[in-house]
Amino acid sequence: MRNRLASESARSSPRLRRPPRLAIISTALLVVTILALGLRLFRLTNSDLWGDEAYSVWLSQHDLLTIFGALSQGEPHPPFYPVLLWLWMKAAGSSEFAVRLPSAILGALMVPLAARWGTRLVGPGVGLVAALLVAFNPFLVWYSQETRMYIAAALFAAWSVLALDNAIAGRQGFRWYVLATALLIYTHYYGLFVWGAEVLVLAWLSWRGYIAGRRWLGPLALVGLLYLPWVAFSTHIFFSYYGVAPGRVDLTGILLGFWQHAPAGMTLSGRQATAIASAYTALALLGAGCLWWRARRSPHLMSSFPLVAAWLVVPLLGGMAVSLVRPMYAERYLIVSAMPLILLAAAGIGSIRWPRPGQPAFTRIVSGAAQGALTIAMLAGAVYALQPYYFDARFLKSQYSAHAHQVEALSRPGDAVLLDGHSQVFLQRYYYHGELPEYLMPVGVPIDEAATAAKLGEIAATHTGAWLYLYATSDYDPANFVERWLDEHAYRAWHTWTVNGRLLYYAFYPPEKLAASPLDVGFGPAVHLGEIASVNVGSSPLTAGQVLPLRLRWSAGEATGLKVSARLRDADGFLWGSTDQEALRGVATGRGTIEDHLGLLVQPGTPPGEYRLELRLYAAADGKALAPTLAGAASTARPTALAPHVDGDALVFSGLRVEQPSIGQGLPLPGLSRGGQRFGELTLLSYGLPSEATAGQKAYLTF
Repeated sequence: MRNRLASESARSSPRLRRPPRLAIISTALLVVTILALGLRLFRLTNSDLWGDEAYSVWLSQHDLLTIFGALSQGEPHPPFYPVLLWLWMKAAGSSEFAVRLPSAILGALMVPLAARWGTRLVGPGVGLVAALLVAFNPFLVWYSQETRMYIAAALFAAWSVLALDNAIAGRQGFRWYVLATALLIYTHYYGLFVWGAEVLVLAWLSWRGYIAGRRWLGPLALVGLLYLPWVAFSTHIFFSYYGVAPGRVDLTGILLGFWQHAPAGMTLSGRQATAIASAYTALALLGAGCLWWRARRSPHLMSSFPLVAAWLVVPLLGGMAVSLVRPMYAERYLIVSAMPLILLAAAGIGSIRWPRPGQPAFTRIVSGAAQGALTIAMLAGAVYALQPYYFDARFLKSQYSAHAHQVEALSRPGDAVLLDGHSQVFLQRYYYHGELPEYLMPVGVPIDEAATAAKLGEIAATHTGAWLYLYATSDYDPANFVERWLDEHAYRAWHTWTVNGRLLYYAFYPPEKLAASPLDVGFGPAVHLGEIASVNVGSSPLTAGQVLPLRLRWSAGEATGLKVSARLRDADGFLWGSTDQEALRGVATGRGTIEDHLGLLVQPGTPPGEYRLELRLYAAADGKALAPTLAGAASTARPTALAPHVDGDALVFSGLRVEQPSIGQGLPLPGLSRGGQRFGELTLLSYGLPSEATAGQKAYLTF
């Protein structure tokens, strides 16, 4: 059968009548491509690696046999990107900039492909519009700054479909199509859906008699043969691997999220994201309608438009259908369908000004102005979404290094590290350079609570404290069993947050090492503090950097929503340690009381001297304190300095001594800058100065 579509397309392809205009557009395209690369390089290391990125780096640091072994059993992705990263890191290293640079380059290469597609569908002007929309698209910029394979899959998808369209129209042979498609399906398994879309369009064109179907059996079979070795090698992934149980993935929510995020990026939500997504959808529907209408009269669109439409729809619906029985649906996987959405929107903008012979000059000016205004509006939305991505810390992908550096700076001999969430082990290996022993929590997936509790008990018996990283905990410890166990059996003294993780420090103190002091303190009619226990600070002074354990035993009625505050102050009222934690959250004892554990960190650098401990109980909703009433304090057989008195809304314990200030703490620490100046035999390691001062007030300096 004669390839009718190819021959007619060759005759009907639009001719470029004005070479100077083509030169201007080509120059503009080069500028847009360079601009796209700049957007992808800008603040490339602003965010830390997130868990999957760290895994990519860790995996590609191994030899090829280890890489392929992991890909065939655990990592549910094909091998092209890990091997590419393996080769790249041998030359460029493993810094954040180095490992993200390939994605930035691949993301910028999508711009000329978008221009070629826009020119194919409508003309050079729309090709430039498509290039601009791809260059500034915040969704594509986001994944162009990740050490993962997603942007590579989007690039190869665009190349594969374009190469197929070129081959159908007779512009080139099928060898480029085979290469691009092989790279696509060896980069991400969602490339198989793109390949499926191409097969469906080829079958439809063959059925309609537009192409000779037999001519394409060879290229399709060659692609399948090239992929068959990987299918045979990774049978576990294809037939046995399950990430999430069926029914536990919100498929419609993911699709809706892609509908919003693909045009508007990850930083916008609600009405803003819906408005941009709706504008894109309206333009895409307009573009699809006009392309369908023109395809009836323009043979060169008879393959181009169906390919773009199938390229958009099949991965979205195919991935959802497969995920009904084997969940594998995620917004980042759907990136292979981002480009066709942008192309149809660009075609919608271009549909306002179809080239028609004899069109009046005024009509051309008005339609061109409308086209330019729409393009500027879409780019303005993209820039609006990019601004918080670059400059708002809420949208950082990770700040794991902050926690790792804090542990390096503040850890003490005898501490341990607990990683609650198995996937963060690769982040820990990338960012943490200390020597504390690490324990992976919880035991078992899903969690074995009995075994986890036994392991935590062993850790508490052999270590003085533990740094608990909470990262991706919901995947491994959804009920927060590890944190709850530590709250009940240890003393929490440090709690910081980042955009997607928490760091807590717990001190371990056996009950027999605490001196108990019976109390009779009322906080209104509903709450009563009957006992406080801590280390025997009267005979064993505290050391700067140490945790002061506080065990509080309450009796309470229906009181809820309360927090307890502990403050360590010097004689001048300056604060040297503080903690605020939920009250009445501990273990209910058999005597009708609730036992809370608090840890108060005496800050490193606290000078020797006398200090007082202030306890306050207040409502979390408005911060209003409950005034304490001290009825009496009984003495104990074991001597203690914790003799309280009431000062306003605080219960105050005096006579705490701090000795032996800590030295040698590393950096970075909050508020401290690195020194390095020498003064004879002394070296200034670090210092802290106030950012502002007021005349007549004391200024505290830390050296």
